[in-house]
Amino acid sequence: MNVSVHQVAADVLGTNAITPSATLVEHIVMTHRTCEICGSENPQNWKRCQSHFRCDDCETRDNLCTYREGVLCDPCYQNRVEKRIAEFTGECDYTCEIICPHCGYESGDSWEATEGEQQCNDCDRKFEMTRNTEVTYSTSKSS
Repeated sequence: MNVSVHQVAADVLGTNAITPSATLVEHIVMTHRTCEICGSENPQNWKRCQSHFRCDDCETRDNLCTYREGVLCDPCYQNRVEKRIAEFTGECDYTCEIICPHCGYESGDSWEATEGEQQCNDCDRKFEMTRNTEVTYSTSKSS
């Protein structure tokens, strides 16, 4: 179900002829959530209602955490990480972002990192990072 933020605001405020402020829209979006599985309103947990807040792999309700790939228990998440590590054969040299050489996780904030030892945000393994800098020159005729 694709519903615009303005439609949600209108439904919550009871009018179809509004132009809500950015603050109001943000408040409504943060408080008016639906379960990504069944669509029920205002789930108590991250994107899921209480009945659907369980591990995506084994369906346990114990030791859950939300990850970029869904809701997982600790053992199932570790299994997924180990599988990514075993299967990763990608390129890690001269890339636009820092890529973990163990699991292939791509850091979106590479520009903030300093050279040296890094720890992957996904698999928690350590690796060395070197920032490569390319220098180019431009010239033009003097007047």
